[in-house]
Amino acid sequence: MVAWVRFPPSSPLKLEYNKSMKTFNNLKELCVDGGYDNFYQFGRSLYKFSYGLWTRLILDDGSEVYYEDKSGSTIPDNAVALEIGGIVEGSEVEIDAVRLTFPFTDKKLWETVELINEEVNFYWKRDNEDDYQVEHDGKFYYICGEEFPEDMSENVKTFFDESYDEICELDDGESLEKDGFKVTKIDKSDFIF
Repeated sequence: MVAWVRFPPSSPLKLEYNKSMKTFNNLKELCVDGGYDNFYQFGRSLYKFSYGLWTRLILDDGSEVYYEDKSGSTIPDNAVALEIGGIVEGSEVEIDAVRLTFPFTDKKLWETVELINEEVNFYWKRDNEDDYQVEHDGKFYYICGEEFPEDMSENVKTFFDESYDEICELDDGESLEKDGFKVTKIDKSDFIF
C-alpha cells in the first residue's frame, strides 16, 4: 500500500511515497488504495486540505466529471485520465490543469499535487497578503504577509509586531515613520506579474 495522507486539518499538506512506487492502472485502484469510497471523497480531500485544488476525470468518450458532480459519488470505470488544477480564492487566477493519464504512479500523482499546490499558494499570497518594506538603521527589509526575512533583526520584528495595528491601516504606498523605523506598504498595482 502507498503511504497516503488523508489531509488532516491540523497539519499542512505533506506527502510521502512508498519506495515500491505503486502504479494506478485505473480510478478504482487509486480510490481503493487511498481508502476512498468514491471519486468525490478523493477530490474533496484534495480540495479541502490544500490551497484549493480541484480534480476532474476524463472519460473514454471525452466527457468530464468534476469531483463535486453527482456522478463523482461513484467510481466510474471508464475514466482514462485524472486532471488536477487549482483556484486561487480572492483572486482572478486559475491554475491550468495537469492531466495524468492512467496508468500513472503514486509519485507522479503527489508530485503533481505538490507542484500545483505550491503555485496556488504563491498566487494566494501575492493577491491576498500585504507586503511591506521596512527601513531601519540604513537597512531595508521586505516582508511578505507575516513572513519575516531570516536576516531581519529581532528589534525590527518586535517593532513590526507591536505596531501591527497601525501598519495594517496603511493604504498602498503610504508609510509609517516611528521610533527610527519607516514602514511602507507596497503598492502592487504597478507590478507586472
